[in-house]
Amino acid sequence: MPEGFSPPRHIHMREDEVFVVEDGDVCFDIDGRRLLARAGAGVFMPRGVPHTFRVQSATAQVLGIMSPGEFDGLFRELGVPAGRRTLPDAGTVPFDVPRVMAEQRRRGTEVVGPPMTA
Repeated sequence: MPEGFSPPRHIHMREDEVFVVEDGDVCFDIDGRRLLARAGAGVFMPRGVPHTFRVQSATAQVLGIMSPGEFDGLFRELGVPAGRRTLPDAGTVPFDVPRVMAEQRRRGTEVVGPPMTA
């Protein structure tokens, strides 16, 4: 993910979420508590708790784990093949955010705020 990427603040009603930061720096906001996670860190976001994150470094690579499963269908249904094997240009998002958030709502995720700012 490129620097500055941040999804809208949201709550998963059905899934717990874990992010493992593989490379880069990512700031997480979990129920109003902010923490900076660097490569090697794991961050747990339980269902029912508002959260978001923001990439602080030039890029970040993060492994996301959702439990229970089935959330992967969101990515299968809405994913778009990359036109090239690079990150999106700075300041751009390679997918339709309103469409993704509408599908997340259908799957039990509630958007409760804007993306995280610097």
